[in-house]
Amino acid sequence: MFAKKSRAIAHGRLWGVIVAMTDSATLHFQNAWKAFKSHPRVFVISMLILFGSWTALEVAVVALQRFGVVVWLILHLAFFVFFSGLMVGLHRIALETVDGKAPKLANLTALLGRGPTFLLAFCIYSAVVVVGLVLLVVPGIYVAVKYALFGQVLATTSTTAPQALRDAAVLSDGRWWTLFPLLLMALLLNLAGMAFLGLGLLITFPVSLLATSDLYRSLQQPAQ
Repeated sequence: MFAKKSRAIAHGRLWGVIVAMTDSATLHFQNAWKAFKSHPRVFVISMLILFGSWTALEVAVVALQRFGVVVWLILHLAFFVFFSGLMVGLHRIALETVDGKAPKLANLTALLGRGPTFLLAFCIYSAVVVVGLVLLVVPGIYVAVKYALFGQVLATTSTTAPQALRDAAVLSDGRWWTLFPLLLMALLLNLAGMAFLGLGLLITFPVSLLATSDLYRSLQQPAQ
């Protein structure tokens, strides 16, 4: 009888923790949606520019394919560096918005110089996550969450790729279960956006980025 009561109490506490984590993630998404509705034009245009850069790459690849593999590699490398710079800019715009500032479209290209750093950090991050997933799945998920905020770090501070990943890990230290439900919700939301011929990403990706940025700012507060 006592054992059953203890298990019931433990299950009740676990459920309470799960509900609290979900409520926290939901609150960040609510803040993100409000922020997006306040400045939809900036985010939609930014996403269209991102899509447009990818389209330009495909056109260039088709037009220059006769020049061989070397040109193909150069085009893709240039694209990834440029696209990464735009991603840093989009992270900056999201952070400005959750800070209550009026986001400026010009900031999308304001941090292009950090593109190579973002790309390197992303490659390191992706490689470690893939290795973790291949080995035992769980380590990959753990690492994916632990270092997920490196983009926000790079949008805030000019630093190296390894240091950005370390700073992201510091922010997530002891807060892994705070990040996990939000990132899972962001993943599911963007998968839903992709289901509509990818057009849903015009909304779902900025909202997810705003929610993550809102969480990033909340994690910084104790250190301030």
